[in-house]
Amino acid sequence: MKKQNIIALDSNVFRNRQFIDYLIFHKDRLNIGLPIIVQVEVAYFYKIKGFSWEIFKKEMKKFDAVFMDWKIANVDEIITRIFNNKQNLSFKHHFRDYLIGLQSEKANRNLITYNTSHFNWLNKVEVKTPEDFVKDLEKIIKNAKTN
Repeated sequence: MKKQNIIALDSNVFRNRQFIDYLIFHKDRLNIGLPIIVQVEVAYFYKIKGFSWEIFKKEMKKFDAVFMDWKIANVDEIITRIFNNKQNLSFKHHFRDYLIGLQSEKANRNLITYNTSHFNWLNKVEVKTPEDFVKDLEKIIKNAKTN
């Protein structure tokens, strides 16, 4: 089966275990990327709970997560985009969101997050909540079954 949805996850979606289980169940339909900031944030949470980096990677393997890297974005472009959007989203309070958004956009991965308003400045990818993403994927699955 061809993976239809190329997405990136924000770290806040990991608090929704039901959503993570949904991703695991549908991993054959999905290509899930983890921006580097998300990798650090979630792996740090695992570390606080007493789990190793290896355990973290094993957990991410359950839904075939791709560990995204920085090769796709350059610093000049990042700074320019942040500067151009400073009126809409404070760099001081949301620099991680800028980095997550830019990395997702450069990789052409729609972003799944609970902080959709933090990513209104993205214009090349869709930004959805986990619940909206699930609704849309369920429509695709239903249409595939009827065709």
